[in-house]
Formats: sequence, C-alpha cells, structure tokens
Amino acid sequence: MSPSAGEKISSKNVTIKQADFPTREPGERQFKVLGNTVTIKQPNEGGASYVTVQLEPLNLEEGTPKGRAFPMFFLDGEPNAQTGVASYESANGCMAFARACGDEFEPTWIEQEVVYTGNKAKKKGKDGETLVIINPEELKQYIMAHDGQVVTAYEGLKKVSEKEKLEFPNHKDQNTIDRWIIPEALEGNGLPARRK
Repeated sequence: MSPSAGEKISSKNVTIKQADFPTREPGERQFKVLGNTVTIKQPNEGGASYVTVQLEPLNLEEGTPKGRAFPMFFLDGEPNAQTGVASYESANGCMAFARACGDEFEPTWIEQEVVYTGNKAKKKGKDGETLVIINPEELKQYIMAHDGQVVTAYEGLKKVSEKEKLEFPNHKDQNTIDRWIIPEALEGNGLPARRK
C-alpha cells in the first residue's frame, strides 16, 4: 500500500529491508562514466582520501543484471608492502583509468594530514601521519570532464570469505573493476592492455 500525503508513519511499524544486488559473471565489459556521481571520501578509521565514481554497464546480454559498477581510486603514493605497487599505478588505478579514457591525467601531489582511530590506529601503531597523495579534487574534476565517456574494463567478482561472513554478516559478494582495458594505440608504460 502506498502512503498518502498527511498520513503519519512510525519507525516502529516499518520493516527495514536490505537491498540485494545481483552480481554479474566476471568478464570484459564496456561502461559509461557517470561523471555526476564522483565523490571524494575518507576511510572510516582514517587514512588518505579516495575517490569513487559510478559506471553504467553497456551492451549486456539478455538476463545479465544491470547494476552499476563502483570503482574506488586510492591516491596514496606509497607502494603496497606486499605487491610493491602503489594504488594509483595499479591496473585498476586512476592512471590506468585515464589511459582507458584515451588521454592523459597529470595530477599534482599534495600532503594530507591523516588521523587514525580504532583498529587502524592499533595496526599502524600511531594516531596519524602526513601522507603524500594525488590531489583528490583534481581527479574528481578529471572524471567529471569525462562524463558519458565509454571505457572498457575487466569486471571481476569478489566473493565474501567465510571469515568475513562471520565478522561482517551483511557483506555480500560484489563485482569489482579488476583492470582497465587500455586501447592498443596507448599501450606501454607497463600497464595492462587488452589480452588476446
């Protein structure tokens, strides 16, 4: 039953529902950049700013879920301790995204004071630090300028582990952008291109 104007509603009588977004099988897909959805965010327990955007999948086969993709661009210049690769230069990072758009992104590095709380502070053994990151406002403006651009990416599927299910019962499997597909004319610099 739909509500009527002027009618009272009580939170006690509303059943809270969790949206269930179906996932797609992994594969190479085209996406339209939705530049008006770009947001600069901060991690819950502190850390460098990051940028998110929504992508609309195109040319899906009949019966394939149409949900949007939500890539996150991490901007910290420090290489990952395990891989030795910084997020911005990874196959699913902002530099590969720019190459997939077919042009260049030349951001400025800035210093950002960050404060850590909770488990992150315990894990890092400190309450804060100064990080050198890509200017998030410049990346936001770059993505907004590419509103409507069609890019190709390999979309993977991240399965929630049994351990994660115990710790975070509401977490569900989700599609992820594993790598941006760079047009063959722009291959090089060690970034992944279309695999034959």
